[in-house]
Amino acid sequence: MPVICGFSWRAYFTGDYIGASLTRGLRGVGCLDIHGVGIRVDAAGRYCLNDLHRSAGGQAKDQPAFFMRRRETADLVAELSNTENSRVSPELGASAISQTPVATLNNGSNNGTYVVKELVYAYAMWISASFHLKVIRAYDAMVAVQPAPGFAISQTLSEALRRRGHIVASISQFGRDRDNAI
Repeated sequence: MPVICGFSWRAYFTGDYIGASLTRGLRGVGCLDIHGVGIRVDAAGRYCLNDLHRSAGGQAKDQPAFFMRRRETADLVAELSNTENSRVSPELGASAISQTPVATLNNGSNNGTYVVKELVYAYAMWISASFHLKVIRAYDAMVAVQPAPGFAISQTLSEALRRRGHIVASISQFGRDRDNAI
């Protein structure tokens, strides 16, 4: 399930955060937001080109499908697919596995073409120099975000589940306290 800005509190509190789709948010990486459009991220850390298209103005000539059909794009995808050029995304951490550079989802609300960072940059450059610079600056700002002081990141599944239990208990107690006050 792709998430916007890498983290979903609803999923965290319901227990759905265990999936890889929330790894980015749990590791404290910020949100990629361009022109007020949150860019969805899939379970492998790829970014949604369709969201980037919307943030660039949504002009028909800039559709992701046109970009993906270009020979230069196909060559870049092939180069990224080589095992020598595949690498772990630093913002996902050392436990992340190499991913395919492009994935297309057709599952309802999360439809879109999801690509690795290098293809995001290539897409932005294809649209315009101005948009390319905005994407670079937005990405740099996103990876510069550090977890808030006092916000500890769980390093193991058992630790994350234990913390989730404490958070759910605190919220339940808050609800009981609020109900008793009314």
